[in-house]
Amino acid sequence: MANQGVARSFSRDADEPSFLRTVTQSPDPVELLNLASDAIIVCSTDRRVTFWNSGATAMYGWGVQEVLGKNVHELLNTTFPESRESVWHALLEYGVWDGELTHVAKNGRRIVVTSKHVLQKNEKGRPVRILEINRDITNRKSMEEELKRSQSELEKIVDQRTAALRHLSSQLMHIQDAERRRIARELHDSVGQYLTASKIELKSLGCHVAAEGQGILANLQEYLDRSLRETRTLSYLLHPPLLDEAGLVSAISWYVEGFAQRSGIKAEVDLPGDLGRLPEAIELALFRILQESLTNVHRHSNSSRVHIGLFRSKQQVTLAIRDFGFGMPAQTLDAFHRKGGNGGVGLAGMRERVNDLGGQFEIKSNQNGTLVSVSIPVIA
Repeated sequence: MANQGVARSFSRDADEPSFLRTVTQSPDPVELLNLASDAIIVCSTDRRVTFWNSGATAMYGWGVQEVLGKNVHELLNTTFPESRESVWHALLEYGVWDGELTHVAKNGRRIVVTSKHVLQKNEKGRPVRILEINRDITNRKSMEEELKRSQSELEKIVDQRTAALRHLSSQLMHIQDAERRRIARELHDSVGQYLTASKIELKSLGCHVAAEGQGILANLQEYLDRSLRETRTLSYLLHPPLLDEAGLVSAISWYVEGFAQRSGIKAEVDLPGDLGRLPEAIELALFRILQESLTNVHRHSNSSRVHIGLFRSKQQVTLAIRDFGFGMPAQTLDAFHRKGGNGGVGLAGMRERVNDLGGQFEIKSNQNGTLVSVSIPVIA
């Protein structure tokens, strides 16, 4: 009586949804199952259809009389994600199986469904029937596939653009190196020669200058000497001739000695005596990385000393620069490792040089200092 009262109270509501009216007024479970938009199918254990709801007819196109007694998987041309035997074993062991299936409708349309199979057993524990509930997710799967294709295309575009940017960056670094070499040569061969000639001329002028002008002449001589030294130093910093003439070890020794004098930072150097000559591109890359690393030590680390090590094996050459200062902020280091950003142009340039040569570039940093390590493969 209570259920009837509920049904009457719903029926008196003029705005009541038809679905609720049907549910409250119809105790027939078959009619309830036919209200579902999902395909609900009941089969015997040999997968022959004994029940087929309206949702199954709407989804697949076959009416009830067309499917009763037929093998559901042969009818729907079911594609399983695993073997039918494994599905059956799962039903026997757990009483339920769910997954995605592909079916073919009466009109030939492929339908992807999420499917749940439930095994019913009798009082003796023997399997008697299987309830199958299928929900159409074809549109969702199509959207997922389209999204995957779009993502794949986007990744290809990003990879292409990244490769193009790396190529451009490599070209710019090569152009920069060539320009540094040109300017260094101009400073040495042109400006340096003019300053030397001026010094010679000024010296020859000394015998024609009165005693009271000798002090001014001496000052001019000193200014020219300083200009020559600064020009020579600038020229060597842009591109040290030792790098071309004697190789990497000599260039590093000369540069580190000058760095220690200019910065006041104690430099400890561990260099091999028999490194030999490396390919020009590798020697130049390692020297530039050393320059940039020591510049960062001087500007940012507040370290009183720095250690430089160069090592070579049959397969690779490794350069390590370690300071004992404040270290890099953890957020900056993490952002550089994950995105390559927030590390400044210098660090990005170092990594690009190493990547261009197929090597590995690593930075480790904490409150005890920073270690920059570069390994580049060398063909023995």
